[in-house]
Amino acid sequence: MAAYAFLAAYAYYGMQQEQLAARTMRLSMMTQRQRELLRQREVLEQVRQFNDSINAFKLDRRDWLFYDVNVQGDFNYEAAQQIIQQCSDSELAYYWPISLEVKSVDKPDKGAPATPGHTPRGDVQLTVKGQFVARR
Repeated sequence: MAAYAFLAAYAYYGMQQEQLAARTMRLSMMTQRQRELLRQREVLEQVRQFNDSINAFKLDRRDWLFYDVNVQGDFNYEAAQQIIQQCSDSELAYYWPISLEVKSVDKPDKGAPATPGHTPRGDVQLTVKGQFVARR
């Protein structure tokens, strides 16, 4: 009878060990989930504060106008410099750059005759893309 009681107690002990391991695993998963939820709550609070500051400064995207800039072509150095200078911040608008690409253009031989339908090429090939952002 004592052996039977011992085996029953040992089986119960094993079952309790498995339940403890399962509950420990579940506790660690729930703790991790709680940490994730707290982190998400902090992020949402930061977003809410940022949104409140945007509204306080009246920086809502609907209150702004966006003008696209897309300039491509061959220009001489002075014209290219002027275009680049025009694409900068001013008191009226902020320039939001996307890309600027300047390439030198190969010049044809000076001894080659100019064809009547051919326009002379510029000194540089310029590509400017961006947006001007201005308040309505």
